[in-house]
Amino acid sequence: LNVVEDLDGDGIEDHADPDDDGDGFSDADETVAGTDPADAQSIPNLTPTALELTKLGIMENLTAGAKVGEFVVTDPDDPNGTGSYTFELVDGNGSDGNQEFFIDANGTLRTAVTFDYEDENADGDPTLLARVRASDEHGASIEVPLVVKVKDAFVPIVRTLPAEMNADGIVTFRGKILADGNSEVTAVGVKVSDGLRFVNPIVLSGALDASTGEFTVAGAGLEPGKKYYYRAYAANAEGTTDGVRKRFVTPETTAPVPPWWDETEEAAAGWRHSPWLGAFRPYANGWLYHAGLGWLYAQPDGGNGLWLWKEGLGWLWTNPGVYRYLYRHETMEWLYFIKDANNEVYLFSPAGNLILNVAK
Repeated sequence: LNVVEDLDGDGIEDHADPDDDGDGFSDADETVAGTDPADAQSIPNLTPTALELTKLGIMENLTAGAKVGEFVVTDPDDPNGTGSYTFELVDGNGSDGNQEFFIDANGTLRTAVTFDYEDENADGDPTLLARVRASDEHGASIEVPLVVKVKDAFVPIVRTLPAEMNADGIVTFRGKILADGNSEVTAVGVKVSDGLRFVNPIVLSGALDASTGEFTVAGAGLEPGKKYYYRAYAANAEGTTDGVRKRFVTPETTAPVPPWWDETEEAAAGWRHSPWLGAFRPYANGWLYHAGLGWLYAQPDGGNGLWLWKEGLGWLWTNPGVYRYLYRHETMEWLYFIKDANNEVYLFSPAGNLILNVAK
């Protein structure tokens, strides 16, 4: 009598079943691969069928080490994508740009150089090739050339919004980023001038609201009853651009505006003492002599801070919350100054480099 032998219980007797253990691989294939056709846990290792990148583009001007993308492997043995794979750059078809990339310890493709769109696009095709091999834990692998496109960056596009003035005569300038130029916006603000040509304008830095793309800048110290021109500006790694020019007229005023230092403690011989700025001797024309920084031209920023101009350094900004740190507008960096035991004053960059031995 026939005894029904059906290992995988699929209703097909083993003598007629091309896949006795029901693991999806035929008995013939398993025999060739050296696995057990009667053990559903013993299956051949299949070669990955595809290798892709999560991103196929990189912005120009990013520093070396910038992330290009993660690798995505398609493997019949790994339908859930949870397998372990190793990646390496290899020679072969499409490996021309291998030297411009590297793969980090986490299997992420990164740049080895800084790309410039104009250089890469010299031949009309700003694309790079890198040949990558992906290997599974059993050694089966796939090699493919991956195409990475260098994306163009440009200066940001900024709009100058109407200025507003409150009852105290404080002007609020406004601007909006319309396009970041495919590059991080590093500075925003407003330039104010009493002439259309904007010769030596007052430059006021602002803070960008990333959620709206807008920024506001408080302006103070403007002369009453005078016509001014203003325009928003924005900068990224590609450069600085200005918005359209607008104008406004400050209202006439009869009441004198007290100087910004009016509430500081009065000392002898016209000297003043600020709890945060220290000792200084102010003058009506805007100049002051600071006990540490020497001669400065000072203008309030409309809040509780000051814009200070010093020969050799240009415009500096500070306020009670950051003082002894000064933001230098020309180089867009913070400086720190100290006075040593000999009463000498020094300005240092964030990296600790000496910027200037301040002559008082």
